[in-house]
Amino acid sequence: MSSEFVFSAQGDHNLQATKKPPDPKPHPSPKISFRDKLLGPSQETFIREKEDMIEKKLFRIEHENGNRLLPKVHLEPSVFQELCTPWKDAVLVIFGYQTIN
Repeated sequence: MSSEFVFSAQGDHNLQATKKPPDPKPHPSPKISFRDKLLGPSQETFIREKEDMIEKKLFRIEHENGNRLLPKVHLEPSVFQELCTPWKDAVLVIFGYQTIN
């Protein structure tokens, strides 16, 4: 059994035998997020520190007519604005379809 490696592309049998196999596939590039594709990787991600907003009276939950299945969330406007900051330049695309009877 020969130790030589033969590679043939497109049925071309005129290639000479070689001891070196073809170049391996390149390593896949790291996955890039949709956000990084749009904004570039230089954008810093803001990470909020954990805090108890209920204790600080910035957030409260109320149940409509005492029913725990009907919660109402109350949030201070400043906290709401801060939570919305990462999404202020977002675009929302909604796909829908209509059935024809």
